[in-house]
Amino acid sequence: MTMGLQQGRRAETVQRRVDQKGNFEGSSSSTAVEVLQQMTSNRESRMLKQDEQISEILSKKDEKIKIQKEILEIQKKELELRQKDQETKRMESEAQLLNAEAGIMCVDLDKVAPYIRNYYIGMQKQIMERRGFGQGSDN
Repeated sequence: MTMGLQQGRRAETVQRRVDQKGNFEGSSSSTAVEVLQQMTSNRESRMLKQDEQISEILSKKDEKIKIQKEILEIQKKELELRQKDQETKRMESEAQLLNAEAGIMCVDLDKVAPYIRNYYIGMQKQIMERRGFGQGSDN
């Protein structure tokens, strides 16, 4: 072979090696870019998923707070109803007491037996004292 032909082949071989190295390096850098893009994509995907989870958690917490407020309102209403019920029972009890006291106060002491008369006089005195009228009369 001639020198020119050998040099041409060598130059061609060197060029192929450079191309191969260049392609290899290009392939390597494109692989690195792909890996970085995949990592970035995975990170963005994770961040989106985390954002969705946080939004869902916050939404559930808001719903929980809303339910707790509703429960609190119901408990307040129940308490008000119990208080009204207690007040009604107290007033009924007071009405029954007034009715019983009225019966005792209306007894005609002249028409009852003497041993019962003293009982009614004592009860009438207690009623008068409890109602703030001091000592009752013997009437």
